[in-house]
Amino acid sequence: MYIFIDTEFSRFDQPVTALLSLACVTEDGRSWYGVNADFDEKDATYFVREHVLPRVDDQPADIKDTLVVLSASLNQWLTEINRDRMEGLTVITDYSGDWYHFEDLLRLTDFPSCVSKSPDMIHVHLNEAGAVLEAADVSRRNADFMSRNNLKAHCAFSDAQALRALWQECCVENENEVISDEW
Repeated sequence: MYIFIDTEFSRFDQPVTALLSLACVTEDGRSWYGVNADFDEKDATYFVREHVLPRVDDQPADIKDTLVVLSASLNQWLTEINRDRMEGLTVITDYSGDWYHFEDLLRLTDFPSCVSKSPDMIHVHLNEAGAVLEAADVSRRNADFMSRNNLKAHCAFSDAQALRALWQECCVENENEVISDEW
């Protein structure tokens, strides 16, 4: 099964950044959205304070707590959605930094064995499925989805939903049958 993830964090200009929020949406629409209750606004860039922080509550979080509690909650959710499945969970994202935050968060407790050890990048994944897209196409189509659905960019939950919608749209365009129980 595919899980589409997105994160929001403090800044792009440093190698170590603070996680603000993380969202996961499965190919069949189940979701998990967590917000770091300990996020310190002082660590955020001007852009994050102006454009990201106001979006955090666009979707009510499933959990808002410390990173360790978020990690345990996410680990439990991932294990639960993978119950009774033979294959594991493949993470799909549009930015490698999302994977690093996802991985770091899960390692605070115990990285679940059911989760892939590396992500699939959405444009590469879709290209392999026959939908030839560049990274810029992904951004444009995500913006179109957000506009059509009255969502705002820079909310991790909305961004993860947009990735899932793009995947669904491209699978339909290429007549790939989407059967979530087999993926």
